Amino acid sequence: MWGGFLPVKAHAKVYLDIYSPNIRKINIAVLPVRWQGNIIPKSITPEIFENRITRDLWITGYFNIISGKEIPGYLSAAYTYHNQVNLARFKSVGAEFVLAPSAGVSQGVFSMEYHLYDVALRKEIAGQALKGSAKALDRIYHRFENRVIYFITGSNGVFDTKLAFVSTRTGNKEIYTIDFDGRNLHRVTRNGSINLSPRWSPNGQKISFTSYIRRNPDLYVIDFIRGKITLLSHQIGLNAAPAWSPDGRHIALTMRTPSGSEIFLVNTKGKKIRQLTKSRRDDLSASWSPDGKRMAFVSNRSGRPQIYIMNADGSGVKRLTFRGTYNVAPVWSPRNDRIAYSGIIDGKFQICTVSLDGQTIHVLTSIGNNQSPSWSPDGRYITYSQATRRGTKVYVMNFDGNFKRQVSRGEGKDSSPSWSPHLEKP
Repeated sequence: MWGGFLPVKAHAKVYLDIYSPNIRKINIAVLPVRWQGNIIPKSITPEIFENRITRDLWITGYFNIISGKEIPGYLSAAYTYHNQVNLARFKSVGAEFVLAPSAGVSQGVFSMEYHLYDVALRKEIAGQALKGSAKALDRIYHRFENRVIYFITGSNGVFDTKLAFVSTRTGNKEIYTIDFDGRNLHRVTRNGSINLSPRWSPNGQKISFTSYIRRNPDLYVIDFIRGKITLLSHQIGLNAAPAWSPDGRHIALTMRTPSGSEIFLVNTKGKKIRQLTKSRRDDLSASWSPDGKRMAFVSNRSGRPQIYIMNADGSGVKRLTFRGTYNVAPVWSPRNDRIAYSGIIDGKFQICTVSLDGQTIHVLTSIGNNQSPSWSPDGRYITYSQATRRGTKVYVMNFDGNFKRQVSRGEGKDSSPSWSPHLEKP
């Protein structure tokens, strides 16, 4: 159940270029919520609402939040009691934008309304009313947060995405999903076996993964719409490191051959289409380019594992990385400008990115062992697993390595994250 009025502007002006190498955080003042209706203790209260939206905006890495006691009492009171926002006076607290929310609960329905103001222009640039079941709050929060981000950066946020990963918190390696904000941990597999390498389909309706359910590393697919798990590829030996094509019609898969591991193309029913790599060494871990015309992969054909690029039909193989002696797990950026990977530096794995010509490499991590990078669907963020003495957990950072934060928590080791596409329509 949704309702609302149209945003003040149909198209957002880009106030913040989040892909800039010199990104500067935006100062946004978040006013105390005007509460209109009932509360649900421990679930929906003004304090919980305010804490949620300020934290969620903060974890994007794009905002300096001005809230609570940082906002003069007379400015807060003017909005709370009289629904007035004096934009001229918000310059005194350094605010560039002001977010004025209202919310409440009535007969099991949670309603909220927000207005976003540009302080310099002294005008409202966006506003919207949303409502839905009080039992499904996250959908409302995520839609609201994505729209606020849209009206400042020009594109929607990623609060409607999830991370799939492997966890040992039950004692076995099972597949879980979790929201971008660290909420809604959900266990996907319950087979008590070893489950590895979860990968989302392009439409977000399926996850492929490798499992030892039948005592062989076979490829399975979880279909969330049909509510079933299907065995897709069960060649004796290896069916690993699945990578969906951008159109969702094929999967690049690593399989064993008499000469070593090679990359094969299979359809969504597991039927082999063709063998893509042919060398006397190991080729594995394919990743498609956004347009589906090329792939990155790992090969030790030069002696040690390095990143290579080839055309989607297996032709035109070219070595990409020459720095470092051990580079693995390539993932192609959705913006088609870089490839992230995990490479050994000073004895530990670090997340790096390399330009498509191989000339520019950025090392993004420095603490612990960092592996299995995966891009957000807009290329703004990278998720990865970090192993330190405190344990192995899933992290997220900005594409340039800034603003790292831990996403998964709890017992066990969490690894091999994969970022979903957008799961809601804008």
